[in-house]
Amino acid sequence: MSTADINDFLQRKGSVEIIVEIGSGSSTFQNIKKSVLVSSSTISNRLKDGVEIELFDVTHRPTEYGTQKRYELTPIGNRVFEWIQEIDMDSAVRELQRVQRKRDSKLDRLLDFVRRDMSLHDTENIWGDFPSDDGVENSFEEPIDEIEPEQLEEKRRKKRREKLENDLVGEMNLDEDTDEK
Repeated sequence: MSTADINDFLQRKGSVEIIVEIGSGSSTFQNIKKSVLVSSSTISNRLKDGVEIELFDVTHRPTEYGTQKRYELTPIGNRVFEWIQEIDMDSAVRELQRVQRKRDSKLDRLLDFVRRDMSLHDTENIWGDFPSDDGVENSFEEPIDEIEPEQLEEKRRKKRREKLENDLVGEMNLDEDTDEK
């Protein structure tokens, strides 16, 4: 193990986060996986590499279901963890994890909105004859260059709302027609 090995390890994705987790008491793969926001294979590789360069030790503890691998910091790993704490990098790691989770949560909500919206209409152009990036003519009386961006966006929203409402009304009329038969 050399300083170059440790430097190389610390620069890899997820390495510092794993040291912070093990140093903070998360010592099983599953606990580390819950906290560190990288893939399972990346965590596995970093743990293996950390053991090879003597930052982590592996112990096996008996459980009801067999044995459980646990990771602990070696004296060298503890020294690196102390440096991480000294420069307050552990707080930065926690803040990054919090922000990433918040982003993931917001992305999930966005995807829910998209899925629900797509179920309301088909994939045809909901803008109709509104201007598009490909230069298609629009149906406005005034030239597109003379429309303020806010007005254009409001007109697009209105057109989209009308399209969605028409689609829903059309679907409701189809339902009523089939109910009468």
